[in-house]
Amino acid sequence: TKFWKFMREYHKVKRANGEVFGVREIKEKRPGVIKNFGVQLRWYSRTGPVNTSKEMRDTHLSRAVSRIFNDLAGQHRASFSNVQVIRTCTKDAKDCTRPPVTQFHNSKISFPI
Repeated sequence: TKFWKFMREYHKVKRANGEVFGVREIKEKRPGVIKNFGVQLRWYSRTGPVNTSKEMRDTHLSRAVSRIFNDLAGQHRASFSNVQVIRTCTKDAKDCTRPPVTQFHNSKISFPI
């Protein structure tokens, strides 16, 4: 699996020698609030590895990461096995730089029907 692949690469632990003690899901503290997430990732293109960062607005971190995976698959033909998530964080509105994220930071935004 992907977990054992990274454990073998970064911590020199093989599946035969390692043991998983427990798995638990980390839940959002406030799942009804939209947050800005920043994700630093590395993916392998046809020409070599690419390090990049993406921003996404969502209510759950896991949903934001899966949307980024789908975005990479659609735009760059990167498959799930070729993408490594390095770090995730929650960003304030003032720290966001990408236009698809900052366009929703206006407090007077409205969506007329």
